Amino acid sequence: MKYHNYSAADFMMDDHFLKWVKSSDPETELFWKNWLASHPEKAAEVYAARQMLEDLSLTGQQRTASYRDYQEVWDRLQKPDQLNKETGLQQFGLQKRKKFRYWAAAAVTGLILIAGTLLYLSVFSGKSHLETAYSEVKTRELPDGSLVTLGPNSTISYANDWDDRQERELWLKGEAFFSVKHLENHQRFVVYTNDVEVEVLGTDFNVNDRGGQVKVVLENGQVNLRIPHEDETTEILMQPGEIVQYSPSTRKTVQKTIKDTKKYTSWKDRILIFKGTPVSEIAGIIKDYHGLNVVIRDSGIGDRAFTADVPVEDPEFLLTLLAESLNLKVTATGETVMGKTIIIENE
Repeated sequence: MKYHNYSAADFMMDDHFLKWVKSSDPETELFWKNWLASHPEKAAEVYAARQMLEDLSLTGQQRTASYRDYQEVWDRLQKPDQLNKETGLQQFGLQKRKKFRYWAAAAVTGLILIAGTLLYLSVFSGKSHLETAYSEVKTRELPDGSLVTLGPNSTISYANDWDDRQERELWLKGEAFFSVKHLENHQRFVVYTNDVEVEVLGTDFNVNDRGGQVKVVLENGQVNLRIPHEDETTEILMQPGEIVQYSPSTRKTVQKTIKDTKKYTSWKDRILIFKGTPVSEIAGIIKDYHGLNVVIRDSGIGDRAFTADVPVEDPEFLLTLLAESLNLKVTATGETVMGKTIIIENE
């Protein structure tokens, strides 16, 4: 079938794909449902193409729109605040709800008060704070010109100003990817998280502090880890393509080489890459990234492997593809402490 080589732009110009997006009949719906289940690796392209076409239709554009029109929509879709998460998956009960105007006014007032408070604390405490909500990714330039991309449900803090006489220090909770700028005076860049001190001079690396474990993945350069053990400190020098996992509760450390670091770092580009990933591991990601508690009811489901590329900021799309590709039943129950509870079971 020709579609396996299609890009998002190719899908957008295909008559059969347009028919599915514009006014899907049962036969067309069934075809694309089965095709996506057989080709989960194309999910990201299909998702992007559908989102762009829907965006164009909302602005009155037709298929004759120019490449520039498509590009403008694509650029907007790359911005997290412009992503349309209305996927129509009412079976999960996760779709956005319309708000009354007075609720919107109250929310705006609340946000202004919160923003003012954060600004006051930032200025007078001498520290900057960056925080993300569930399903949100943010990128910020640091005082030295380095870049940090903060994953969903994460926080980071650091001094407002860095000079050449002090270390560049940051405190992380959650997950972040760093592109560190090397300075002429070899000034240390240190990330502190859950007993682990990550020191670099100039490199690209990912730090994940979730689920009672700290994982550090190195893409480029060198990283030196310092892990305290009572009266002594263990140091680990990492090389590109390595991952170190440390459990503060057991004090155990595992260091190994991995073939592809993208599995651990693709989220910074707002794509999650799954390659034979167990459903149990995906359940943990859904909880950490989206605040949804996942319950796997039937034995054996947790070990089943899932392969696909999906948008990091759209849990509905991930759950739909997971259900269709593995023939699972996915439903949402009422609110809990974690939010909605997602039930995964055999059909």
